[in-house]
Amino acid sequence: MAEPILIAGDLLDELLSKGFYRMQQNMFTTSITFANNEYMEVFWLRTILPSLTDIYSHKIYKLNKGFKVSISPAAITAQMDELYEIYFKHIDFDASDTIYNYLHAGEHILQFDSYKIEVWDGETLIAVGFFDKGNKAVTGILNFYHPEYKKYSLGKYLMLLKMQFAISCQMDYYYTGYLSPDYPKFDYKVFPDPDLIEVFIPELNVWVPYRDWKDNLNSTQL
Repeated sequence: MAEPILIAGDLLDELLSKGFYRMQQNMFTTSITFANNEYMEVFWLRTILPSLTDIYSHKIYKLNKGFKVSISPAAITAQMDELYEIYFKHIDFDASDTIYNYLHAGEHILQFDSYKIEVWDGETLIAVGFFDKGNKAVTGILNFYHPEYKKYSLGKYLMLLKMQFAISCQMDYYYTGYLSPDYPKFDYKVFPDPDLIEVFIPELNVWVPYRDWKDNLNSTQL
């Protein structure tokens, strides 16, 4: 069996900067996806962190200030499995049926420097997020939460917590996955500030401001 390859530090930073992303035990990139029974173009995103200075004042951060948060090296617990099972029954999109299958399905050739975020309401686990850490960037991998707490926008709260962790480590970027001009469900990924989002243009191997990309996209559709 092949020796595992650690995808972390500068190597993860480099792959992310080229539009690669983790799926289970693989690093991949693509410019298309299949959703709503059709193929659609997608574009990779990242948030510029040094300019993101007001996380603690964000209304979602304030909304959730009564909850307890912990961040630690990634592990899957029985409480997480129970929460994911509840979450899985309420989602209306395709996803792995367990946390393990979401993170680890396939041969364990690649390893990552992964962390978990847990959000607790008293003794009740209400939200969990996983992310991978490089030297200058983190990338969000999975978020899930209890449907009864939907009004707290816990998915976005987990994004803020991941960004705050990265900022505390003096990192430059948070990679949030991709969006598609043809699939509005992905638009939440420009949260919390579209002005700090960059979009990867693989043909040119460059990142451009989201606003410029959006304006150019709109002009070509006229």
